[in-house]
Amino acid sequence: VKKHGKQTIVWEGFRGSGSRNAQIPKDIIVMPFENAYNPSPSLAKHGYTMINTAWCPLYVVNASRQSPEHIYKWNKYEFGTGRVYERARWFRLKPTPLIIGAQMCAWEQPGWKEIPSLRSRLAPMSERIWNAQAESDFDSLNQRFQFTDQLLTRLIRPVMIRAEGLREP
Repeated sequence: VKKHGKQTIVWEGFRGSGSRNAQIPKDIIVMPFENAYNPSPSLAKHGYTMINTAWCPLYVVNASRQSPEHIYKWNKYEFGTGRVYERARWFRLKPTPLIIGAQMCAWEQPGWKEIPSLRSRLAPMSERIWNAQAESDFDSLNQRFQFTDQLLTRLIRPVMIRAEGLREP
């Protein structure tokens, strides 16, 4: 991977910094999602760069999805385990340059179900990643979202094109 000038990104799944036989290089990016094998505090302690992909609140998988309000309360330094926000076990890290962002993960559903679910959640997630210190509240964000979402709807509304007056050869 390095030989080709690419960056290695891995899902969480190793303990500490590896084992006696295989040390996991520090120049990889780790995406902790379960925080089971190597919780985010341990990854930070060992110096790994991370993209937050925690189950809670960032997974949008079938019925396991958090409300836009829950996502707005979150920040990229919080890693929740479990699928229920109120029962999640939380790892909260101090702000650190080791957390370079977050990713909302979605699968197991057809696109026509996935897109509306993601669409209402991406704005609060983006606000928390790129503007975590914002002084606005969820209602303020939601008003801005509703305005831009209406514009987006007009852009991506299904269009039917019908040709009239043409004859088959």
